[in-house]
Amino acid sequence: MFEKYRWKNRILIAYIDSSGFIDAQRDLLDQVIPGLIERDMVLLGFGEGDAPYSFDSSLDLDGLRITLGVHEDSIVLIGKDGSVKATWREPVDPQVVFDIIDAMPMRRREMQERRG
Repeated sequence: MFEKYRWKNRILIAYIDSSGFIDAQRDLLDQVIPGLIERDMVLLGFGEGDAPYSFDSSLDLDGLRITLGVHEDSIVLIGKDGSVKATWREPVDPQVVFDIIDAMPMRRREMQERRG
C-alpha cells in the first residue's frame, strides 16, 4: 500500500470531512514542522503544500481508509513498516504523536545514530 514510503517515512493521514477539523489539525502541525521533518514524516490528506505536507495522487486514500478499517473523521499514524500505529477521532496534539513515535525502537535507533 505504502511501498514508496515504507522504511523511509512515517505517515500521518487525515480522513476528515469537516474543514474546521482539518484546519485545527493543520494549525497544530504547522507549529511543529521541524519536528515532523526530523521524524521523517509525510502528511497526507491535508491538501497540497510544502514538505512535509504532500498530495500523492498515486495513493487512493479512500480505498486505503477502507482497507485499514479506519472511520471517516480520523487522523491515522502509519509507521515506517506500513502498519497503523495510532488513530484519533479528533485533532491530536503533535506532542502526543511525537511521544508515540519516539517510543518506537526504530526511532530510538535513529536518535542514537544522529547523536553520533
